[in-house]
Amino acid sequence: MLLTACATTAKKPVPNRAVAPLPVEAVLGERLAAEFDRQAGDGSGQLAHLLSAARSSAEPEPARRALKVALQQGDNSAARELWSRWQHLQPEAPALRAWAIALALNQGQSERAWTLHQELAPPPLAVKDLAEALAAVPVRERVLPFIERSLAATDDVATAMRWVAFVQRLEEADMAMILAAGLIDRFPQNAQVWALRAGLKRDGKDLAGALEDYAEAFRLDPDSRFLRSNLAQLQDAVGDSAAAADLLAGIDPINDESVQAQAAYAARSADPVRMQSAYQALQTLPPPRLAPRLKMLGAMAELLSDQVAAVAWYRQVPSGPDRAGAILRAAVLLNDQGQLAAALSLIQELRAEGLSSREDLLNSYLVEGSLHANGADAKAALQVYDRALNVLPDESQLFYARALVNAAHDQIAAAEMDFRQVLAADPNDAAALNALGYTLADRTDRLDEALVLIERALQLQPDAAAIMDSMGWLRFRMGQLGQAVGYLKAAYAKQNDVEIAAHLGAALWVSGEHDQARQIWHEAQLRVPNNPVLRAILQQYGQQ
Repeated sequence: MLLTACATTAKKPVPNRAVAPLPVEAVLGERLAAEFDRQAGDGSGQLAHLLSAARSSAEPEPARRALKVALQQGDNSAARELWSRWQHLQPEAPALRAWAIALALNQGQSERAWTLHQELAPPPLAVKDLAEALAAVPVRERVLPFIERSLAATDDVATAMRWVAFVQRLEEADMAMILAAGLIDRFPQNAQVWALRAGLKRDGKDLAGALEDYAEAFRLDPDSRFLRSNLAQLQDAVGDSAAAADLLAGIDPINDESVQAQAAYAARSADPVRMQSAYQALQTLPPPRLAPRLKMLGAMAELLSDQVAAVAWYRQVPSGPDRAGAILRAAVLLNDQGQLAAALSLIQELRAEGLSSREDLLNSYLVEGSLHANGADAKAALQVYDRALNVLPDESQLFYARALVNAAHDQIAAAEMDFRQVLAADPNDAAALNALGYTLADRTDRLDEALVLIERALQLQPDAAAIMDSMGWLRFRMGQLGQAVGYLKAAYAKQNDVEIAAHLGAALWVSGEHDQARQIWHEAQLRVPNNPVLRAILQQYGQQ
């Protein structure tokens, strides 16, 4: 019956067209040649080589592989031959039935395909096999009605859902949505059907619709952790992180995954009560406290302004890839608490333990240097970077960090040398281009050189607020006030930064917009009272 169905236009089956079997190497050679043709866009050459391999091999796989390509290319004659060859070599293969249906559909014989489907129902035809075969049929208008009919004929929800998912994989989103809606009409009390349509809506960027469907799914099955988690993800995606945190707070029993997600949503909600609840839930989880949980505990303690506890959590992170980052974060927090010596000692202890990667070693020096630099101890910071460059002589980040310290302390020649060292390694390093350009614009009269550097940086990162600020400040220094204000306003709109505010205020002041300048400076002072750039500009314009 199957053979007859697949050879409707042929006089007789053609499994015996096989030639004497070729050595395995020759078959592999044909398949390799087919792949070369495929990559070159030569579909007919690809199929010819695959046909040769199928005819010459005593194994069924070359015939099955070639059959798929023949169907995709719409070559029904080759497809019939290959199906027959496969049947000849592997007559009991379960997937033969699925590919017979696909071949019938490829020939436009929808009723024959449906008859095959009905006659061959026992044993059950695996949806996976049939879906793979139908995916090879290039004319979707022949496939989709068959799937719709198959879906309507089954009372098994899981099978029906697999068909909808298959249609989605065919990138037929509208049809998948129609089929999902039909399933909801048939099985309105099935939570998984609602979740299926919710997923389709989410993939189609209809977050509000997806949220409604997931909410209904969760109402129908409130004990499902999967539905609860997915509903929380959608709540967070539409901006209701508080609701997402509350939803996950109701999971029972809790585990690391659920509580860490709850903590992340609580943090995004910026609600201290919810953050405290998540923090407490993290602490009540049973041991062992592995690195991810300890890092999350440290982060939550930071968000709750408990730096002492945060340091304690970070210091408990065990040896492994997460330890260095946690310990360096603890050092930064110790320094923030006025304990520079303890912070430096902690970094030394970390290095003494032995760092597992070059990146961790580099970061240890960068953090150590920044602690000194932030404490206005330029000499100590430079010593750290010098020592680090003896150990890691080619690290551009160390040259860059040292350049920033030198630039901040008017050692322009030394700063320029290091910035150019970075650019020698990577001429398209936008940060280094911008930093050198800004240094020249702010501290020297080499404004034309600065312009070339900052323009290049802006080409590389046109939306970077820091680079817009540099260009605005350079235009201000060049006396081009209109352009200066334009760049600085754009930078300030992207990043509410105190130094950008200082520059924008100066440009507005010189442009005669004194009230606007005062307002911007005042707001910046409230955020960061002692910023040296802002303080210097305020003094320059008599506003200190």
